[in-house]
Amino acid sequence: LKSFDVAVMKDIWFDEPPKYKQPFGEIFRTNKEAVKIQSKINGRAWLTSYTPEEDSESFRQARQIFLDSELKTILPSSGGQTKTGLISYHLPAYAAWEGAFDKYGRCDEKRALKEIEGERNKVKGDKRALQAITRQYANNKREAWGSAGAGSTFDNIRLMELSADLEIDNHNSAVPNFIEGNLIWQGKPLWNLGLRNKRRKGEFAPVKFVPLTSDELELGTVGKFRLYNTIPTEQQNIALRTGRDDHNFLLPPENFKSVMAGDPTNYAAGSAVVEGSKNAGYVMSVPDILNDTKFKRNIGNVIQLEYYDRPELPDEAFEDYLMMIIYTGALTLMEGNAPYVFTRLMEEGLGHYLLVKDDNGGFFTTWKRYMGLPNEKDKSYKSIKVTSNGADKTMIEALVRVIKNYIEKPITGDTDFGKLIKSIRLLKQLMDFNPLDTRVYDLVMCFGWVLFGMEIYIDMQLSPKNDMDNLDNYSAILEALSN
Repeated sequence: LKSFDVAVMKDIWFDEPPKYKQPFGEIFRTNKEAVKIQSKINGRAWLTSYTPEEDSESFRQARQIFLDSELKTILPSSGGQTKTGLISYHLPAYAAWEGAFDKYGRCDEKRALKEIEGERNKVKGDKRALQAITRQYANNKREAWGSAGAGSTFDNIRLMELSADLEIDNHNSAVPNFIEGNLIWQGKPLWNLGLRNKRRKGEFAPVKFVPLTSDELELGTVGKFRLYNTIPTEQQNIALRTGRDDHNFLLPPENFKSVMAGDPTNYAAGSAVVEGSKNAGYVMSVPDILNDTKFKRNIGNVIQLEYYDRPELPDEAFEDYLMMIIYTGALTLMEGNAPYVFTRLMEEGLGHYLLVKDDNGGFFTTWKRYMGLPNEKDKSYKSIKVTSNGADKTMIEALVRVIKNYIEKPITGDTDFGKLIKSIRLLKQLMDFNPLDTRVYDLVMCFGWVLFGMEIYIDMQLSPKNDMDNLDNYSAILEALSN
């Protein structure tokens, strides 16, 4: 309940805040004033709890209060107070294990850790039960506050650790791990206003990423795109510098530096189609051992750009995807279940930048002229998609496979790609993912598509059918994949 006028209290105690039925943040904000008169503190507020097995809004708000109560949140201008005015302290399970105390009240931590590990081993075959035990008997803050999720497709213990680490890093860092903004056509203001027919088919201009201003961020403005890793300057708008073929299709670069995937939502039912469904897009850098060595960190096979938005008009969503390709010069797998984007990209002359399924051999490759033009009846290619009736689960299984391979914890010494995921909303969707109903997991599906597209491109690069002048690239890719 919210507070009401009472005498000033000396102590107020909130027990198990993460379990409150109503969002705890508001309850705490109003009731903590009972120990204060304006800025004068007359008493103390106490919060005690172990973290429960299930997520809830109260759990998330209690976690934020815990993090905002750490001593590191004290600023010179805060008068020696943390953000909440409280001081948080985590008591690990191994220091408070009931069965490991001696007669003097000292806890045998080695014995406690062994018994806690035993409790976890009892349920290690049941991921949901293991999540519950891990949070209930948490040995550190990450285990206590990691989001468990509702899905069982992926390793949620692993995802919980990644998510908790990322949330703590975000909380402690003064600089966000992404830049939020929008893509715009440079020098074409009318194109950016969403006015129909102002850009003629096949007519392009350079594209620029424009970050949101500090004022926009303070007002809560949300950008369509998040830039996690910079697109190198020499790669930006490369699609406009490679020329065109005899059919006015943009020619591709000699080697793609990025792979992109798009998962457009279906606009057939207008804005009332699946609630929560959005257009999603990812751009990932191609593995390159030479660049990794140059920059002294892994910059290959990581997310560069994330798109997550639902414009009211499908034309606007198409322009977003088109600008992504022009800006990044990426080889693109555009999921074909909502075909309006794939078809229009072909019509705009982006065929050389698209991955397709070759009807003659049934394999995945880049579009080539012999496969036919969009308006030709005997074309021999198809877009890549999940079957419309959902009966064939082969493609879903392929997407799950490549995601599992990417987020899997590596053996010692190898690159931990899971830790390179800096998108909290992607990690949360992965934890809740249900392969039987993928409609509201747009980021997960798109993440799977971009990894699948990367796999196709690397197979193409390694295939002996390709130009043998690319041998240097093959060795670089093989070495990058071995990390």
